[in-house]
Amino acid sequence: PDRAFGAYDEMRRAGVEPNVITYNALIAACGRVGQVRRAFGVRDEMRRARVRPDSYTYNALISACERAEEYERALDTYDEIRRAIEPRSNVVTHH
Repeated sequence: PDRAFGAYDEMRRAGVEPNVITYNALIAACGRVGQVRRAFGVRDEMRRARVRPDSYTYNALISACERAEEYERALDTYDEIRRAIEPRSNVVTHH
């Protein structure tokens, strides 16, 4: 994730505001190496920036939890999905 965060820092220095795709990439990068706390830290930063998480955000967080064997946190995140994402017939979580 160091390269992803390096690119993110460069973006910010250039005045480019991150969007949901940027944050999702950072969360996924953290998840691939088991950095669950860092992934959730990105999610928290995303909220502070008033960028709304989407289904990809939550899937990346759940995947990070799974890799780190933090199953209770994964279930908590799934519950958060149910509260945060407007019910739609086409919303599917995938792994």
